[in-house]
Amino acid sequence: MKLFRKAYCKHRMVNKYVIPLPIDCVLDRCFDENQEVNLCQFADCSRLASQDWWEQESHYRYYPYIFLPQDISFAIEYGKIANGQPLLSPHTLLELVKELFLSLNYPLYDEESLVYGLKDILDGPIKGLSDSCSDKKYNGTYIGTSKEQNLNKLRVAVGNVELKKQNILSALDGKPAREYKRYSDLRKVINEAIENHIDMLVLPEAYVPFEWLPSLSRVCANNQLALITGVEHVVSGAGDDNSKAGFVYNLTAVILPYKQDDYNFAYVSFHNKVYYSPKELSLIHGYHHKEITGNTYHLYCWRDVWFSVYCCYELTSIHDRAIFQNYADLIIAVEWNSDIPYFGTVVESLVRDLHCYCVQANSSDYGDSRLLQPTQTEIRDAIKTKGVKNPCVLFDEIDIKALRDFQAKSVDLQKKDGPFKQTPPGLNRSILAKKRSGTLKEDIEK
Repeated sequence: MKLFRKAYCKHRMVNKYVIPLPIDCVLDRCFDENQEVNLCQFADCSRLASQDWWEQESHYRYYPYIFLPQDISFAIEYGKIANGQPLLSPHTLLELVKELFLSLNYPLYDEESLVYGLKDILDGPIKGLSDSCSDKKYNGTYIGTSKEQNLNKLRVAVGNVELKKQNILSALDGKPAREYKRYSDLRKVINEAIENHIDMLVLPEAYVPFEWLPSLSRVCANNQLALITGVEHVVSGAGDDNSKAGFVYNLTAVILPYKQDDYNFAYVSFHNKVYYSPKELSLIHGYHHKEITGNTYHLYCWRDVWFSVYCCYELTSIHDRAIFQNYADLIIAVEWNSDIPYFGTVVESLVRDLHCYCVQANSSDYGDSRLLQPTQTEIRDAIKTKGVKNPCVLFDEIDIKALRDFQAKSVDLQKKDGPFKQTPPGLNRSILAKKRSGTLKEDIEK
């Protein structure tokens, strides 16, 4: 019976939609142990995940389904996480995904003639922003789309949802909460976003369990919904009973859908938190774990909108939150934070100093989830909310073209032509001109 089961798995006939990680991640280890393994359980898959599964010999290459780029991304990154290793750099990950997408799905492919869905995605370090006094890195990602998919206006939604502290504690204690109510709340928010034709949905820090992300990415790809969400703390290396010190990752997932040759795909990127708050570190160390910190900030271009993502305490660095000045049309902050007055003043100054839109998503019990625009105070908050028990989405439109057109005017004309506040000193009009003409990507590549 064991041999039959092994052959069944090796021929990839398992239902990939009920397995939290691709079968390839665990194939070489799931039959080595004399104990029961439930491939539908994330805990079992996590324990058996191979770090470099793509380098091991495979006895079968003809998959009965397409191994999607987003599935490959999850499998590669979680192989690192499960073994307490740093995440791959975005550029290295993308190149590996491109290679595996071809070799796994088209074993007899001709690289010159085959058209595939990752050819128009570019990723690499932005060297012009490097700081010799810092070990931080700055990365740029460009999702190539047809001009018809570029949006002058972006319909942005904030998820008004509650992040329960007990869920964080349970994850750190090795007993993650996966009750149906939690899944149902997330499903309700996603469905509302789809029904309202939202382009981009932002959820709070640490809100979505890692093993739910593959399903979410498929939904996002099929409905062309961009999702930026915090990922519940992932603990690796602590053992089944949490008896050993583990490694804790606080990740933010960026899922950006795109179409290529009538196929729907999603680009998936993980931002590893650079700065943990003192209170968060106290919780992590209280369970005898060690935090894994990142050192990279990301600038994305999706549908001709340039934006960056910050995770809560990272915004407290006055230097780091201004890294992408002139480049960013939109700054996104995912938070789990009770210090509303302080962080409120931070984003209020940020939206004026960088002269861009800003989305802030916080747990609904703390509130202050917002969509801000660089206008006069009376109309600055297009969305601002707190409370309510029912999970829902609140949305509005941001006009990227109107903002860029306004920034291109002289200060005298800006005073007359509202509705935005005047641009701050030091605005780089060369970068602005390249954004308006669609040539900034080529400039960054150089």
